[in-house]
Amino acid sequence: MSYRNFSRGTCPNSLRERNEYVEAQLLEGLQRSVLQPEAMEYALLKFENELEKELSAATGTIDSQRRRKEQIDRDLARLAEAVAAQDAYIALMNAISSREAELKAIEQVLWGSGPGSSESRYRRGTRIREGRA
Repeated sequence: MSYRNFSRGTCPNSLRERNEYVEAQLLEGLQRSVLQPEAMEYALLKFENELEKELSAATGTIDSQRRRKEQIDRDLARLAEAVAAQDAYIALMNAISSREAELKAIEQVLWGSGPGSSESRYRRGTRIREGRA
C-alpha cells in the first residue's frame, strides 16, 4: 500500500491519501470532463477540420498528378511517332522507358488500392464524415 503526502506548503498536517483513491478520483474527473457533449463536439469539429485539410491537400496532389499523367501520355504519343519515323531510336526508347516508369508510379498513386493510395484515403475520409452525419 502506498500513500501520498506531498509537502508543498499547502497543508501543514501529515494526513495521507491512498494512491488508488487519488488516481480513481483523478480518472473520474477526467472522464466527466472529456465525455461532456461540448467536449465531444469540440473534438469532432477539430478532427473534421484536420481531415478536410488533409483531403484538400490530397486533392491538390491528385490534380497535380493527373496533369503530369496527361503530359506524359502526350510525350509518349509524340515519342512513339518519332520511333515510328526511326529518328534517334536509342535515345527515344530511353525517353519512352523513363516516361512509362513515371506513368506507372503516378497511376499507382491515383488508382492504387493500398492504404496510402489517394482513393483509399478518400474513401476513409468519406466513411468518417458519413458516420458523424
